[in-house]
Amino acid sequence: MSIELLEIWNGSRGAILAILLLVAFAAGWGGASLLARARRASLVTLVDERSRALERALDQLEAAQADATLLAERSATLRTALDAERRHAAEKLKLLAEAREQLAAQFRALAGEVLDEKARSVGERHREQLGQLLEPLQQRLAEFRGRVDEVYEREGKDRAALAEQVRQLMTLNDRLSREA
Repeated sequence: MSIELLEIWNGSRGAILAILLLVAFAAGWGGASLLARARRASLVTLVDERSRALERALDQLEAAQADATLLAERSATLRTALDAERRHAAEKLKLLAEAREQLAAQFRALAGEVLDEKARSVGERHREQLGQLLEPLQQRLAEFRGRVDEVYEREGKDRAALAEQVRQLMTLNDRLSREA
């Protein structure tokens, strides 16, 4: 509110001075006509007091204007500092977001590696367990295959012997047929 009064005072300083001087002059003129000599001394004193009061008011106004200028400069400085701080904070937030993304990516990669390693480990363990379970079955299967091969070989020999006997019988049958 004091700044507004200062602006009003500053803007109408000449008018106020003129009004004050006009008031002083009118007071002096009216008093001079009524009490010309008696009041003249008191009016001069009054004008001097008012002039000194006006000077003090003008000095206060100048001081207030200087304060207002300093406050405006301080406000501009603070705004600049605040803008710089906001930019700095925004940069920090951006860096934090980037760091968070990098950490998330590293975590995902690490989690993937851990899962791959666990999968390999579990796979190897399952293979070992499956191998332990299947080994007796493979042995039995090998034994069975050996027996089947043995039986097949025997059967092949038996067929060959049977085929030879059939040929001999056919030959004998042909000979008997010719002789008969």
